[in-house]
Amino acid sequence: MFAEEKDASKVAFYHLCKQAKENGIKIIDCKVYNDHLASLGAKEIDREEYFKILGK
Repeated sequence: MFAEEKDASKVAFYHLCKQAKENGIKIIDCKVYNDHLASLGAKEIDREEYFKILGK
């Protein structure tokens, strides 16, 4: 990712999370867990918990 402004992606991710919460979205699937996502509050979950959240 790149941006003309420092930390712009963090601001965009914050707003995505806010909108998701306001609309009842319980999960954002990031596909690859890493230290950067962890620093933003992401947590890794196992497959069983993932499908439970999705209601499957």
